[in-house]
Amino acid sequence: MRCATFVSLPTIVGLISLVFLSSTTFTQAFDEDVLNEIINNAPPEDVTAMKAALEKRNTLLQKSKGHQGGGGDFSTKIIGGVEVPTGTYPWFARATLFGGWGGCGASLVTPQWVLTAAHCVFGLNIFKPFMGYQIGALCGSFTNNDNCGQYVESFGVNQIKIHPGYNFITSDKDLALIKLSGSSTVTPVDMDLTGIADSYEDMDVKGNLWPIGLGNMDNSGGEEFPDRLMHVNVTYVDRATCSSNYGSNGPITNNMICARDPGEDSCQGDSGGPLYDAVNDVVIGVVSWGIGCAEPEYPGVYAGTTSQADWIKDTICANSNPLPDFCSPSCEDSPLDISDSGTLIPCASADCTSPTMSSHCPDTCGTCDLYGCEDSDANFVYNGQERSCDDLIALPPGQINYLCNNFVEASNTCRDTCGIC
Repeated sequence: MRCATFVSLPTIVGLISLVFLSSTTFTQAFDEDVLNEIINNAPPEDVTAMKAALEKRNTLLQKSKGHQGGGGDFSTKIIGGVEVPTGTYPWFARATLFGGWGGCGASLVTPQWVLTAAHCVFGLNIFKPFMGYQIGALCGSFTNNDNCGQYVESFGVNQIKIHPGYNFITSDKDLALIKLSGSSTVTPVDMDLTGIADSYEDMDVKGNLWPIGLGNMDNSGGEEFPDRLMHVNVTYVDRATCSSNYGSNGPITNNMICARDPGEDSCQGDSGGPLYDAVNDVVIGVVSWGIGCAEPEYPGVYAGTTSQADWIKDTICANSNPLPDFCSPSCEDSPLDISDSGTLIPCASADCTSPTMSSHCPDTCGTCDLYGCEDSDANFVYNGQERSCDDLIALPPGQINYLCNNFVEASNTCRDTCGIC
């Protein structure tokens, strides 16, 4: 029997209790018998890795939204908020770990993906089999028998994609995308991928921004965790003011959004949850960090989505089937002239009524959607060279899957071969 006696169960349990912020939340966080079985049957090197991952995550959670300066303190909560009515945020996701609360929130942004904070999942790949998300979590035990009448779905985790530019010291680009183990039937929320949040800089006042979460409601150092999802209405704070407020405790980068109202904020346990613009019906960011909770001189700081739109779209579009709407194929015309009647002509002069032409020149003819799952006659570019779908088909299956999953140009051009419908 493989037994890791040199790292005791109490040590791991103690670390997890820190991750879950308090003994109160810890007692509801996970099934200790399940954890005991994992520890007793895991190879020693896995247990060591688990311990290191938990220590790292605990460090990040403690520096998040309870907020120490210079990248803040990640223990976030909703201060001064109100209970969320049934049906308001069916796309809100509650993180789970070892069958209990994972200490963070998230948002369902496509049927297969949730958006959360990088610090919520940093270093947790080893725990992926024990992680999950409850879509539609609202109250009680967050099951369909006990969720205040709101439908809820539970999934495991298939992939963890942390923003490659995430800086755990400054909390810059504090975003992560999690691919679920299945597809949710709940309607996802839209993300701000078009600069909506940037427009706030030109407004005299921008309110109706809502942090949403299940975190601590006590900003006096105590603990008061809600038994129902909470939200609070806060107001945008321009970057210059926010940067001045934080001073040397920053920096406040262009990838961050600041918001506050007197006595109202997100805090411990809200990390990764959405900052929602109710007017535009979009998530504009995720709860990231700050100093204190609802401190009048320090706004809450959120990781914005619009500045990272390219990474979000590239990550989701290269790893989804079917593609969400914002991944609508943007097939490129073949750079090669084509003959439909004996004369070579460029796509700019194509007769798009010809099926051959419209397949070869999908951008000019606007026929990506029309041709659905048919491979295009157009070439795509890979490693600086033009490739055809026939070239792709001739590759070993592993290489085909790699290209289809990692290069949008290939998947958009070779729609049948890559299974992008």
